[in-house]
Amino acid sequence: MEQDMTPPLEASNRAPMRTSHLQLSRLCAIHGTESEELLLASRAEEVLREVAKSGWEEYRPICKAELTAARRLWSNLEELLVEVAERGNYVDKSLLGGCQELLAACDRWIAAEEEILELNDLSAETYVLAREQRDLVWQKYFRVKS
Repeated sequence: MEQDMTPPLEASNRAPMRTSHLQLSRLCAIHGTESEELLLASRAEEVLREVAKSGWEEYRPICKAELTAARRLWSNLEELLVEVAERGNYVDKSLLGGCQELLAACDRWIAAEEEILELNDLSAETYVLAREQRDLVWQKYFRVKS
């Protein structure tokens, strides 16, 4: 019978891993094809409603803040992914895959927020038309995926 020569994880190595699992589980709670699509659709509706109510110039700073928040989350996810990957053999591969999926979802969120700014900077009607034609980045992604 072969003896397991894998060194045990030190207590200091387990604590960050528990934190990583906790962060990942919280993020996974809001991730999933249906919930992600619903969140992005809800965000598009919010943009349309708020721009119609207060105008693009008034609402633009909120969109910039959303883009900043999405980029901050992406950075946090990237750090988590690196932390998980550096654990090598001590990591459940599903954890690594989960991090990669969340990073991809965050990429879509960033693309959607950038598009909100780009299209509305052209004109509010440009964003409305793109949404109606199901031509927004996230709409194309979920159309291809289904």
